[in-house]
Amino acid sequence: MPPESLFLHSLNCPVPLFQHPSSPFDYLHYPNTLNPQDPHKDSNFTQSIQDPNETDLCFSLDSYYNQFSSHFSYNDCPGAVNLNDLDSSKRMFALPGVLLIECVNFGVSGEREQEGFDKNGFRVLPSDLWAIRREIEGWIDYPSVYSYSVFCLILRLDLIKRSDLRRWIIANSPRYGVVIDVYMRDHICVIFRLCLKAIRKEALSSVSSEMNVKSLKCPILVQVLMWIASQLSILYGEVNAKCFAIHVLKQCLLEAANEVVVSLLDSCLKESLKDLDAYENEIKDSKLEGDDRVIFVTQVAAAVAALHERSILEAKIKLLRVPQQLPRYQRYIAVLNSFSCCACM
Repeated sequence: MPPESLFLHSLNCPVPLFQHPSSPFDYLHYPNTLNPQDPHKDSNFTQSIQDPNETDLCFSLDSYYNQFSSHFSYNDCPGAVNLNDLDSSKRMFALPGVLLIECVNFGVSGEREQEGFDKNGFRVLPSDLWAIRREIEGWIDYPSVYSYSVFCLILRLDLIKRSDLRRWIIANSPRYGVVIDVYMRDHICVIFRLCLKAIRKEALSSVSSEMNVKSLKCPILVQVLMWIASQLSILYGEVNAKCFAIHVLKQCLLEAANEVVVSLLDSCLKESLKDLDAYENEIKDSKLEGDDRVIFVTQVAAAVAALHERSILEAKIKLLRVPQQLPRYQRYIAVLNSFSCCACM
């Protein structure tokens, strides 16, 4: 089954939860907020940041809550969250400065910082892959340091295909307790892409320094992973969100390693080809869709709001699956009936 079909399948197996398969989406707001309706709205947020390490800005989610708080699909749902009772802290989200500067409103697209960066000087050889995989798979907690080989991989995170990242997220989300739909997948992908940009920029800032070290500290990597885990915890819970965030980073690095090896093999093939023009055309046609798209603050806000809205739907789905506990008097009658049955026997 395609991962994109998992969510609708989960609503019908083993027992259909809704009369119509598309009914959960009829009153959801987040499927319509994947892309900013009016990018010029972000101009209200535009400003310069003096010190990203000491800058955190808070943004209101009221406009998103107002859109989906009145949906009657959540009305009279036993145990569901009442949006009117949400405290003000849940209507706000803070974006660290290291992530703010990766948004087009507060920084640049990232190309200026990469000028003069020679990626060929930081190669990962096939012989390094075993050690890299062993190091990455040993990450149980947020890694505070990484090796030089992993550093070289982080520099090549721009090689990851967005389509592969989206497919991996939706296919592996059930491992962490929630089957998501394609809209939620794309929202989660936005905030992961933002974090990967910040992680790569931290590595790029170390390129000009002395690289004759076996390990490098990565405080920004830890900071952004903690931030994304705090956002994912809205839907997945704290423990699962932390594991999910670390697992996605691992997968991205392994994907980058595969792409680096493929690029290395392609370069060897390039030297052996006589028709260089034909080769270059072939590479142009199969160019990877690198993570070069800009991200707006409104997209990040929409993703965080989507996690809140999806968590409410998830609460409703779980309540429909778990049979409600009988009232006290019904439990008492059931006990009496069981005793009477035993007496008859």
